[in-house]
Amino acid sequence: MTAVLSLLLLATPPAQPRAQAIAAYADSLVGKHDLSGGGRRFRFDSVGVVRAAFLQFGIDLFAAPAQLDIERSGVDVVYQYAALNGKLHLRRRPSVGDLCFFGKTRDYDQDGAVDTISHVGVVTQVAADGTATIVTAGRSRVLTLMLNRYRPKDAQDELGQALNGRIFVGTKNTAPKLASELFYTFATIVD
Repeated sequence: MTAVLSLLLLATPPAQPRAQAIAAYADSLVGKHDLSGGGRRFRFDSVGVVRAAFLQFGIDLFAAPAQLDIERSGVDVVYQYAALNGKLHLRRRPSVGDLCFFGKTRDYDQDGAVDTISHVGVVTQVAADGTATIVTAGRSRVLTLMLNRYRPKDAQDELGQALNGRIFVGTKNTAPKLASELFYTFATIVD
């Protein structure tokens, strides 16, 4: 690895205190099934995880202008909030506290096709090699998922360290896919 690439990998801007606090709260949810934040309880799903973490610090990801289409899935509502109030980005290296959106994991609207945006999580750590730790809902508990956009085809590195976790796709006869295969975009809500 060249010295320039090494410097680029290490040049992640430091997380702001509020973004770090959101990430730490999301980390505190790992292993749980009951979700709460900001004095409210949330449904157990990926949207519940991110809403609990952000509302704990006064950010309601469902707050939106009247024209927002509330008939859509919760992930779509959070995505619309991020598009209106944050900064969507496709950088390979996210920041701590960013939202991470995945697509094609579920068919929420039950139209027979997996949805373009269907899962979300909170980035809680970013390693020197660019591997992001994302807190999200699994099938039965809150868990961490690894995502490395520098090495999108690799589940592990040469030492066996996780680079890209597997996400179960909610359609029949579909094998789990690497997080990098289902990645859609990041969003910075808190600068």
